[in-house]
Amino acid sequence: MFHRCLKFLAARSAERLQALYDCFAPIYFLVHPFVKTIAARAVALLDDGHGLHALDICTGTGIVAEALSGRGYRVTGIDLSAQMLSQPRALRRAKAVTNVQMDARQLAFADRSFDLCSISMGLHEFQIGDRQQILAEMSRVSRQYVLIADYSGPQPWFIRLAEWAEGSHYQDLTTDALEHQLERAGLPIIRQERRLSIALCLCRVPP
Repeated sequence: MFHRCLKFLAARSAERLQALYDCFAPIYFLVHPFVKTIAARAVALLDDGHGLHALDICTGTGIVAEALSGRGYRVTGIDLSAQMLSQPRALRRAKAVTNVQMDARQLAFADRSFDLCSISMGLHEFQIGDRQQILAEMSRVSRQYVLIADYSGPQPWFIRLAEWAEGSHYQDLTTDALEHQLERAGLPIIRQERRLSIALCLCRVPP
């Protein structure tokens, strides 16, 4: 565990993120109530998913994947951190979900493999270039929709403090509204909601 946490200081973004969540995994249950609330509000933007296949990116312990499964979707969840994927909650509750360790910036799936791609509270962890690559990959592998939940606009002091301590790239995301960034990425929003300082956006993938 100590060896993994030391990698949090790594210069390479992929190593830093993996180390961060490998270390955070055993105590991630502390933020489950918050993540579960966001997941529930996000999937409420969706219609019935029976017969459809969803990809949940940065799935963590599977909270969003579980919510998608409850909406009827067959779900594949991917995450860079094996420790997050192996947490007991993911194994116990997400029985209808297939978990795969994978980098969101290089999805090992063919074009149009899924009906929906989702990412919740994950974009702000990445630098701008990586974030754009993730959105492009989500658009590539999705046939219909992209569902995104993340910070948008000015944040309260405790969020700023927490993200500063974590070393995320949330400031890059919040200096411009998430909605505007999605539009520029070629992902027009068809349904949206705000939960406090978080934007929940369902986008249609261009044909």
